[in-house]
Amino acid sequence: MPQTLSPSHTQQLSGTVDEHWLDRAIEDKLGEVIDKYRAQGQPVNSVGALRIRVAADINGLRGGAGWAALKHRYDPTPTVVLAWCTACDKPLSRGGVSAWLEDTRGWVFCSIECQQDDKRHPIPFSEFKRRVRDKGEVSSNRLDIVQGQLVLGEKITVTWDQIKNQGNPIDDSISIIKPDDEIIWD
Repeated sequence: MPQTLSPSHTQQLSGTVDEHWLDRAIEDKLGEVIDKYRAQGQPVNSVGALRIRVAADINGLRGGAGWAALKHRYDPTPTVVLAWCTACDKPLSRGGVSAWLEDTRGWVFCSIECQQDDKRHPIPFSEFKRRVRDKGEVSSNRLDIVQGQLVLGEKITVTWDQIKNQGNPIDDSISIIKPDDEIIWD
């Protein structure tokens, strides 16, 4: 026969499940208080009573910024890092099901095929200028997003006269994809 729980009993159970970190926080704070007493040369005779007082102080923070900071310290919210394949612009997410390859420059690839496809890798601006100077002009198609898919858009042509006096718009030593970029999900 299943047991029915009263609403107050259910809240007590859910509180302990949601606050699994609370015991660690109390024990850490208790350790700090005991160390402080010992540093002052005072004896610690009743650790149980001190634990109850520390727990009461911590529970007194409920509903405030101190409680939120304490919760974040002991039970941080999960983070998801987003990235895109350097060669094909496929979205990837670290911490999810997706896995990817990363090279020494910090470039991220969705597969070994994209990593080995040198024609689709980004090039420095100086290399782009050299190619335009050698050919006189370079044409490509703009990438547009249509119904969630990348498709070729209008044709773009860049001539040597347009960029010959142009300085480097982006520092080549900076990687566009930084593994530090995170989205914090609340």
